[in-house]
Amino acid sequence: AKDSYAKALLADPTNIDMLDALAGAYMLEADYASAIGIYDEAFANIELGLAEGWLEPEEANVIMANMLVSKGYAYIEMEEYPQAISELNSAYELIGNDFVILSTLAHANFVMENYDESLSILDSVIMIEGLTPDQLSNAYYTRYACFNRKELDSEAAEALETALDFTPDNANYWRYLASTYSRLGRRNDAINAMQRAEDLDSQNN
Repeated sequence: AKDSYAKALLADPTNIDMLDALAGAYMLEADYASAIGIYDEAFANIELGLAEGWLEPEEANVIMANMLVSKGYAYIEMEEYPQAISELNSAYELIGNDFVILSTLAHANFVMENYDESLSILDSVIMIEGLTPDQLSNAYYTRYACFNRKELDSEAAEALETALDFTPDNANYWRYLASTYSRLGRRNDAINAMQRAEDLDSQNN
């Protein structure tokens, strides 16, 4: 695929779609440094498109935001978290509240142990209209992870309970909830949660 994209770029080196596809191919191969270089080349061509008038500002913002998210992900994989947050914040400034942008920002802050910042971002995520049950469950699970690291077991349990409201068949979540209940001294609830996890495991095997 990379060879095909590269050949297409020889004919049209300003083709933003081809640059995005080539960067994506590098991302799939975990060659994140090369992907970042291609994205930077694409940004230069986006600026050219805006200057020459063949790209509208609104369209350019969406394209750039998506590429910035991909760059942020690349930096996360490279464990360069401050740079990842910088790229993701730039994406947020372009298009505002977006689930992928904010959830990735929350994850990056979580990995950096900025738990309060991650929780603040997740508050914004949860307020986005039209989220799917899986997206909401993911957001509340990340809230659980933050509270768990802060050793706030009551808040952690509440977040997991809410996550399970949206994805009740997630055996791992029930298992984590059982452990959290156990730390809270809620023995019967812990047993019931673990039983639910084991029942789901048996159904899936």
